[in-house]
Amino acid sequence: MRGPAIPYSSEPPIVPSEPDAASTSRGEPGLPTVGPGPSSSLHAGEPDHRSAAAEPHPPAVPGPEGQAQTDPADEPPDDPSGVRGGRRRRVYLVGAVVGLVVAAIVVVNVVHVGYFMLAPGSARRTQELVAIDGHTAYRDDSGTVSYTTVSFSQATLWNKLTSRFDESVDLVDEDTILQGKNPDQNRKENLEMMDASKQEATVVALHKLGYKVTEKGTGAVVAGFSDGEGPGKSQLAEGDAIVELDGATIKTREDLAKGLGGHKPGDEVTLTVEPDRSGRRDTKKLTLAARPDRPDAGFLGVLLVTRDLDFDLPFKVSIDSGQVGGPSAGLAFTLGIIDVLTPGSLTGGTRVATTGTIDLNGHVGPVGGVKQKTFAVRASGATLFLVPPEEYEEATQWAGGDLKVVRVETVDQALDAIAANGGDTAPVAEAAAANQRPPAN
Repeated sequence: MRGPAIPYSSEPPIVPSEPDAASTSRGEPGLPTVGPGPSSSLHAGEPDHRSAAAEPHPPAVPGPEGQAQTDPADEPPDDPSGVRGGRRRRVYLVGAVVGLVVAAIVVVNVVHVGYFMLAPGSARRTQELVAIDGHTAYRDDSGTVSYTTVSFSQATLWNKLTSRFDESVDLVDEDTILQGKNPDQNRKENLEMMDASKQEATVVALHKLGYKVTEKGTGAVVAGFSDGEGPGKSQLAEGDAIVELDGATIKTREDLAKGLGGHKPGDEVTLTVEPDRSGRRDTKKLTLAARPDRPDAGFLGVLLVTRDLDFDLPFKVSIDSGQVGGPSAGLAFTLGIIDVLTPGSLTGGTRVATTGTIDLNGHVGPVGGVKQKTFAVRASGATLFLVPPEEYEEATQWAGGDLKVVRVETVDQALDAIAANGGDTAPVAEAAAANQRPPAN
C-alpha cells in the first residue's frame, strides 16, 4: 500500500411509394393516356381530340450553336413581382444564419482555451465509505464527517466568457495544473495520491486508537534535501535507495533515522545505495555534519520516504473513494475511520466537513481549491469546516454567515475542535487506553 473538484439519431429509410393503380406510364407506345377524369379516357380506335397542351413535349432539338432548344412552354412563367426570387433569397439567408449560429455554438463549447476551470465539487460523508473486516464497526447517522472536492475540467471559450459572472468558479492556467503532464498522466498521478492518502489515514487512525501498526518497506529513498549543509547533498541523488547503514539492513526511513540517531557530527558512516531497480549497489562513505537545530547530533541532510511502503494492520480497513483523486481527503478519512471504530457519534450530531492531507505523523497539510470547497460545504449544510492553517483566511472569506471555519495543524487539534463544537471524543481516549493495555495473563 502507498501521500484546486476537478464533471447520440438516425432517420428511417425512405421507402418509394407504389404506383397508383389507376395510372400508367405516360407516352409509352401502344398504351392509352389516362386524363384527369372519366370523360378524358380514350378507347382503342377513337380519334384523339385532346389539345396539344395535353401532349408530352417533343424532345429538345439541338440549336444552331449546338445548344439544346426547349419548347417555350417548358420555361417557367415570368415573375415580374420578384416574389419567388425574394423567397429563395430569404431561405438562403436564414440557412446561412442558422449555420453560423451552430458553428459558433460548437466553437465556444468545444474549443479549449488553455485553462482549467475550477468549480465547487461536493462534500461527501466518509463513514459510509469505510469498511471494516475483523473488528466491530459502529454506525451512527446522527452526525457526519465529510471530505470536500473540487470539480475541474479543461475550460472552453464559453467557460472563459461566463466564469466572470460566477464567483465560485476560477480559471487556472493549464501548465499550473498539469506541470508538464498530459491530462491522463495527471489523473493517474492523482489516483495514486488518493491511494497513498487512504493508507496514511488508516495508519494514523489506528495509531490514535492505540493499535500497533508495523511499517514495512525495501529501503529509505532520498526524496529531497534538507536546509543546511549536509553530506547527502553532494554525495547522494534523488531516487537513491539506502538499503544498508554500516552493514545493518535498512527497510524503512525509520530504520535509517534510528541508525543515525546515535552518531555525532564528524562521525563517518558507510551507506549501501541502490540508484535504481537494476540490482546494482554502490558503497558510499560520508562524514556527518551537525544538525542546524541540534549541533550535537549527526546530520545527513536528506528527506526520506520508505520504498515500497506497506503496513501490517491488526485488521482490514478499506475505503471506497471511487474515481476521486488527490490527497486532500486524508484528514477526513482519518476522522471517519476513528468514528466507525468507536461507539456513538464522534461529532455528536454535528455535520463536519474537512480538507487537508495527513502524513504518518498526524500532521495536516494544505492542497488547494479551498474556495471551491467552501462553496461545496455551504451547499451541503455542514456547520463546521476544519482546514489547514495555510487555507484558513481564504475559507473564512467565502464561508458566509452560517459556516464556522477552524484551523487545525494535527489530527489531535481536529479532535479538539470537534469536541469544542458538540462532538464526543471520549470513546477515542477510552479505545486508546484499552488497546495499549497489555493482555491479561
